[in-house]
Amino acid sequence: MKASPTIRLKLACWVTVFALAAISTVTWALNEPRVGVCEAGLLGPEYLQTLKENIFIVSRDFAAYRAAFGSGFLQVVDHMKSQDSWVDFGSGEARAQLDVLKARAQGGPAERARQDKNRLFALALNFPDSVPAEYLALRKLFEREGRFEFLGGRLLEEIPDSEIELFDIGTDYFGPLTYTLDLSSVLNKYLRRMRAPKQSHFFTVFSESTDFATMIYTLDGKRLPLSQWLQNCTCLEISPLSSQGAGKISAFEMQKRTAVCQVPDLELVEFRKNVRGLIVWRAFREKPATAGR
Repeated sequence: MKASPTIRLKLACWVTVFALAAISTVTWALNEPRVGVCEAGLLGPEYLQTLKENIFIVSRDFAAYRAAFGSGFLQVVDHMKSQDSWVDFGSGEARAQLDVLKARAQGGPAERARQDKNRLFALALNFPDSVPAEYLALRKLFEREGRFEFLGGRLLEEIPDSEIELFDIGTDYFGPLTYTLDLSSVLNKYLRRMRAPKQSHFFTVFSESTDFATMIYTLDGKRLPLSQWLQNCTCLEISPLSSQGAGKISAFEMQKRTAVCQVPDLELVEFRKNVRGLIVWRAFREKPATAGR
C-alpha cells in the first residue's frame, strides 16, 4: 500500500525538522565548551604531583631558544643594560641562561663590565637530577657571584609576586603557560612582574596542533586560539615571531602598552590528557566582569 502524497509530504517535513535539529546540535557542540569534564582531584595536589613526576624536555639550551624566538630575542639579550634581569619561567636545567653567562664570562673585560650586573632567574618545579656536571658547576659559580638564582619546588601560581624579580626579559618555553589550570592567573602574574611598558619583553611558544592547542571561549560566543585572544586585549602588544622550531610550533612576543595591564578572568572548562595523565589540550571560558574590575 503506497502512502498518499499528503502523508509523504508530512514525512518529508518531519525528516527535514529532525535533520535541522541534528545539525543545530552538532554546531552547538562544536562551538560550546563541554562544561563539567574536569575531574575534582585533578585541580588539587594530585595534578601537582603529576607535573612533578612527568618527564619533560628540560635540556633546551640557548641555541634552542634562539631558534624558537628568532633574531629579535637574540638582539634583546645581547643588548641587556646594566642591572637588567631575565626570568625564565619553566627553565628546566636552565641551560639557556647558563650558556649566556658562560659566554659573557669568556668575553673581554669591557664585555664583563657592561653585563656583570645583569641578573638571571630560573623558575621550575625542580632542578633536574639529570643536569650535566658542566651546567651544575656553572650554576654554583654564577650563584656565588650573585648573577644567577634558581627558584623551584612550587607552581608559579603558588609563588608570591614579591619572590619573583621584576623582569626586563621574560621567557616561557613550554613552561607554566602550557600546563597551568589557571591561565589568567599566570598571564596576569607575568604582566605584574614585567618591569616597564613598551620596554620589557616577554617571549613564549605555543602549539598550533589541534592535539595540543589552548582555546578560549569568549563572552560573545567566539572560540579563539590563545595568541589571537591576547591580541584582543587593548593593553597588550602581541607580535608573532619567525620561529624555526620543529612541527606546528609558533612563537610570539608580548609587551605591555600601559603600566597597569590585566587580562580577563578565565575558567577551565575542558581538557584532554595524554597517557601519562598530563593535560595537553585545554579550553578556557571568559568569566563575566565583576564590579571593581
